[in-house]
Amino acid sequence: MWECAVYDVGMPLIGAVREEPTNHDQVAMYYHDEASDMIWQLATALRGMLAITMTYGAVKRMYRFAEQ
Repeated sequence: MWECAVYDVGMPLIGAVREEPTNHDQVAMYYHDEASDMIWQLATALRGMLAITMTYGAVKRMYRFAEQ
């Protein structure tokens, strides 16, 4: 559930700051470093405020979901 919340916030945000329209698939394929940094920053904020940790491999699962 938290992975879905981080995905729903992170991927569209990274796509929205591009000059050209960018969908989730393109973010996962071409902006891997930025997306990874954003996901970990959001996960750290969740961990700090709500005492929540995402399971190992969450970022890879998000990329696979975005590429589908």
